[in-house]
Amino acid sequence: MNRAQIRSFIAIDFSPEVLRNIEQVSDQLRKRIGDRAVRWVSVGNIHLTLKFLGNVPASQMEALASALKAATAGQSWFDVEVEKLGAFPKISQPRVIWVGVKESNELQVLFQSIEDQMAHLGFAREQRPFKGHLTLGRVSDRCSKPELNTITETLRDAQVASLGRSRIEAVYLYRSDLRPGGSVYTRLYTFSLIDI
Repeated sequence: MNRAQIRSFIAIDFSPEVLRNIEQVSDQLRKRIGDRAVRWVSVGNIHLTLKFLGNVPASQMEALASALKAATAGQSWFDVEVEKLGAFPKISQPRVIWVGVKESNELQVLFQSIEDQMAHLGFAREQRPFKGHLTLGRVSDRCSKPELNTITETLRDAQVASLGRSRIEAVYLYRSDLRPGGSVYTRLYTFSLIDI
């Protein structure tokens, strides 16, 4: 990767309690599905991505930080609930296994504010509706038909209700470095929401 480029994304993080609950669900799925068919996400890397930016010129990082400061200005803390298990594009054809984030007005407002500010900097707007989700794993391209059937059956059988509520107090700009053992995420900037 060009050193003048920083692979970046904007995200929010969840409380340790919610992450422990997510880890329990992920561990149960992993025991049944195994590690060959799915690349599981480490609980330390689980977050809600609000905007994936891709490779950003290092020279643009300050402008990016200023735009994110503007996007989060005046936004107050809010709670989100993590619930349900699903897959993209659908459970019968799983490519990405996830737990959902319950829709909330505050989350939508924050997402839209970030979209607007990023569009001013020339980042393309997301064309699909925002569907908050936390990725647990990605199904391998080498996944066999029997393994795919096992994943689908496991997801259909799993009973996952609420995994808890988390107070969202900040938005983060992350750097993502691709390593042989998986992605390593580093917080570059923190944008605190206000307590009102």
